[in-house]
Amino acid sequence: KRKQAEEILFDALRDLRFSLAKRGNIPPYHVFTDKTLDEMARVIPTNEVAMKKISGVGDKKYASYGKLFIDEITKFIQEQDKAGTKIQGTTQDVTYAYYRQGMPVSLIAKERDLKPVTIYSHLAEMYEKGYDINIRDFIDKSDLKKICESLETKGVPTKLKTLHERMNGVFDYDKLRLAVAHYKKENRKQGIIEYS
Repeated sequence: KRKQAEEILFDALRDLRFSLAKRGNIPPYHVFTDKTLDEMARVIPTNEVAMKKISGVGDKKYASYGKLFIDEITKFIQEQDKAGTKIQGTTQDVTYAYYRQGMPVSLIAKERDLKPVTIYSHLAEMYEKGYDINIRDFIDKSDLKKICESLETKGVPTKLKTLHERMNGVFDYDKLRLAVAHYKKENRKQGIIEYS
């Protein structure tokens, strides 16, 4: 049996499926089966990697419908958050939903009653995990290059304070946090072993 929040999300996903099927003049199960929607409602995938792990969501289905369903899921998370219903494991997803709407960090923090540093932490962690976040919204190319060069030559410190001091306090912690996330993500892609 589904929990109440899962039921609400399942119904919203089913409604989206119905409208897409109607628009495409195809049976709803050709979009996604009830079993797939049920798993989406339980797992709450909010990015491509997580969505593609759902049974019944392959590359083709993701290309056709994935982002629409992710949008519906993030809208649901936001609505639940505004209503005071916290969904475990989704605090970063709420931040991401606001980010995708183009809301600046200061407003996201105010809306969520969190500190901007927390929002930057969410964005850095999500960027590193592969969420679609444009890091250049927060740090310019030359600053990113300088910080990454330091990380390349001297390693990734366990504390940001060490990096802040190493860079003579030139960059604020938010930029450093995002640059470290970028560096780690790029090194993982290239198969380079990360140092600490």
